[in-house]
Amino acid sequence: MTAAMILADLDRWLAANAPRTLSLMHPPASQEQLRELESRLGFALLPEVASTLLWHNGATEEMGGFQLAPTYWLTSAARVAGDASRLRATARASNPEAWDVHWVPLAADRCGAYLVVDHTPAVDTGRTFLWEPENGEDAMGSWTGLEELYSELRSALLGGAPWLDNSYQMVDGGVEWE
Repeated sequence: MTAAMILADLDRWLAANAPRTLSLMHPPASQEQLRELESRLGFALLPEVASTLLWHNGATEEMGGFQLAPTYWLTSAARVAGDASRLRATARASNPEAWDVHWVPLAADRCGAYLVVDHTPAVDTGRTFLWEPENGEDAMGSWTGLEELYSELRSALLGGAPWLDNSYQMVDGGVEWE
């Protein structure tokens, strides 16, 4: 199953089971927004990242809002560009090894951590991981790509199983991870 197919499946599940969560997701990004993001990043987006932003261009960051991984809200193309620029500048100024210019912060928590997709032209292009400013990569949250992450998310939501040491409950038509 491709990432786009899994995302469509997630939309159907959200519509049937978590309409409030679905209502907090933004409309798809436009092609112009994706071109602007690519221009600001300085490289083309991987197809899985583009398809994610074409699925929904971020989500409202509140309880019940859509999270790509527990506590990591999907961000918009504009926020991805802004966060990437800020993280690059911070790394240049203080610790160049802390952040790679080919990393794309696709989702964010409320404490400065990100769900990142690696766009470095290499064997592991597309690798997806959780990253914290203090500790770097979180070994618990690492996937070969967004397709693997989306498959795990789909399994957790459809099966009601814990994921990444979190479980969810339905509250007022929204998915809330705890």
